Parts: sequence; C-alpha cells; structure tokens
Amino acid sequence: MAEAGRKAAGRPRGDRDDVPVKLDRSLVDRARVVAAYKKTTLAELLSVMLKGPVDRAYAQMAKDLTKPAAKASKDAGKERGPTSP
Repeated sequence: MAEAGRKAAGRPRGDRDDVPVKLDRSLVDRARVVAAYKKTTLAELLSVMLKGPVDRAYAQMAKDLTKPAAKASKDAGKERGPTSP
C-alpha cells in the first residue's frame, strides 16, 4: 500500500495536460538540444513555442467559420426586399 504523503513519480507538469504526438525525428532531436540548453523539458519548450501560432490559427479559423453565417443572413435580408404595410 502506498504512503499517503508520498510524491508521485516523474516530473511535475504544471498546468499542462500532456498528450503524445508524432513529429519529425530531426525536428525533435534539435528541439531536445534547445530544451536542454534552456534547462527545460521538451514538452514545455514545444508548448511555449506552439501556443502563439496555434492560438492565432484557431482564432482565424473561428473567424472564417462565422463569416459565411453572417454573410448568409445578410444576403437573406436582401432577397426579401423592402416590406410594405
């Protein structure tokens, strides 16, 4: 039975929820060297480096997906024409 006050094995992860991904080996090899130089983990290095570009791409995607809906509702109003009493 494990002791109640015993720490979990492995490195602390902070606020991240890590998942495995497949990346080009040569890229990972170089990133691993950079992470070691910066005295951080590979996961932390890549998370920090990817956060900005992924957030921008996600925001652009959301913007692009809402454009057609806004345009369609705008165009629908034009088709009806002016209303008369």
